Amino acid sequence: MVIEMPDLDWYLAKSRVNTVKPRCPYAAADRCPRFYQSLSLLGKAGSTSIDRDENDRLLKKWSATDLWPLTGEQATAIAGPKDEPKHFINFCPEVSFERFGVFASQLNRYADEIDIDHAHLPCRTCRN
Repeated sequence: MVIEMPDLDWYLAKSRVNTVKPRCPYAAADRCPRFYQSLSLLGKAGSTSIDRDENDRLLKKWSATDLWPLTGEQATAIAGPKDEPKHFINFCPEVSFERFGVFASQLNRYADEIDIDHAHLPCRTCRN
């Protein structure tokens, strides 16, 4: 079993294979509600927050459009203990890359050391 790391090299290779320009042309808070939501939520997870007035402006802008999520399942979210977010859900991959170094729409931390240790065990079916 080959495990691919969705880093910048991976992303650029996928772009070449699909003959598309690398990186999302909408990757900015004023051009994409998912980018905005992801960036805004990171401010509650230890990253620098968007200025309050700017955040209010962007929230008002995007929530008035048909691009804004209608349900909680569609929305970008962070979950976990208050001071230790463990789940980053429906994130913009561009924001995930800027913050975590991987292009992913969902990131989850292991629950505890037992799960981490189990994840590092050799795979029984793939002989690794």
